[in-house]
This record gives sequence, structure tokens and C-alpha cells, in this order.
Amino acid sequence: MLIGELIRFWGVAYAGGATRTRKVGASTLVTNGPFAYVRNPLYIGNIFIYSGAGIISNTWLPWLLFLIWFFFALQYHLIVKLEEEKLQELFGNSYLEYKSKVPRFFPRFSPLKSENPVSPDFVNALKSEKSTFISMIVILLLMGGKMFLFSNTIIR
Repeated sequence: MLIGELIRFWGVAYAGGATRTRKVGASTLVTNGPFAYVRNPLYIGNIFIYSGAGIISNTWLPWLLFLIWFFFALQYHLIVKLEEEKLQELFGNSYLEYKSKVPRFFPRFSPLKSENPVSPDFVNALKSEKSTFISMIVILLLMGGKMFLFSNTIIR
């Protein structure tokens, strides 16, 4: 879960809080930071977070992980297709060139050299990711409570 949130936080620092909107689009084509390695770092972060939560829950393994991955594969396939059409409309050849050099979900080994780098804003990223941090803490507390209650029941 921590790896997933670090990836998300890094991505939000570059892309900004607009990543939390349901409106498809962008004011800037971000091609540096984590976006220099992979086009969808926030979605990869989400997959890590939910997979981590599934592993921590220790419920229905490995089937729960397969369900998580299937759900995200289907959901993100549809979302990314829509986002890519919009980004191509907004940024034209710049986006097509970026798209041809940076993979959708499996990162490059070396970063793409960005022509117009965006500066990260880690303070706003912290603000934007506040609800994700809270959700992760709640999940960890619930799982910790479950483990505590379950271990006390067995000992008696």
C-alpha cells in the first residue's frame, strides 16, 4: 500500500490536484517525473494500494487479488481509452509522440527526456492526497483491529 501511495503522491506532485476530477482533460501535457516512465502512474499506484489492502486483509487469497486486478484492468482500460482520445485532441502530435515513447502501464527503464518539464508541487500534492492517506490509515486500523480481536479470541 505504501509503494502505491508513494507512486500516487509523486504523480500528483507533477500533475496537480486536477487528477481528482471526473472531467477528462488537462491544462498541460506532463511528461516528466513519474510520467517520464509510464503514462498512468496514478492508476498503477491505485492498483498497488488495493492489492496491498487485499493482501493485508488475508481474505480469499489469491482470488481477491485476481478480482482486484480484473476490476482495475476493465475499469482502467475504459478510462484510459477515453483519456487518451481527449489528450490527443488537446495536445495533438505532442501527445502522439509522448504516447509512442512512454508505455501505458509497464514503466520504461529510463526516463523520457522532457522538452517542457513541469515543476513538482509536493505541498499541494499532500493536500490533494489527504483523503487517500486517511483511507489507508482507516484500512490499516481496521485490519489491525481485526487481527487483534482474532488473536485474542484464539488465545482464550
